Amino acid sequence: MKRPYIYIESGDTKPRHLYIDAENANLIMDVLESSERYIKKFKYVVYIILNEQPTKDIFGKEAISDATKDVYAIKLFKGSENTRIYCKTYDIDGEFHIIMGEILARKKSQKLTKEIKKIIQKVGSYEYEIE
Repeated sequence: MKRPYIYIESGDTKPRHLYIDAENANLIMDVLESSERYIKKFKYVVYIILNEQPTKDIFGKEAISDATKDVYAIKLFKGSENTRIYCKTYDIDGEFHIIMGEILARKKSQKLTKEIKKIIQKVGSYEYEIE
């Protein structure tokens, strides 16, 4: 079954679009809106992802299997909270669509733990119909 999503914004200079999973939107937004610092950092990182060439430090592929080849992570506060937003991506007719699916408020390990792998696999299994 296809999951519902909510449009957030599109890039000004590149054909990139950001959405949020409707079922997990409250969970994700609760973390992102928890402080002015988070709001500011999230807006900055989203601008870079949608309009420029993001580095792996802020937006990186999280492919741990064929099923997760389209999963990326938006990385906030690397080195401190290390918050991750795991996203399902679609490249359709030259347009890149990013759907924020799950959030990990605090990544504590440099390695991919069982918990993190589970989240990545879960996001990889999400199906969306991009219109």
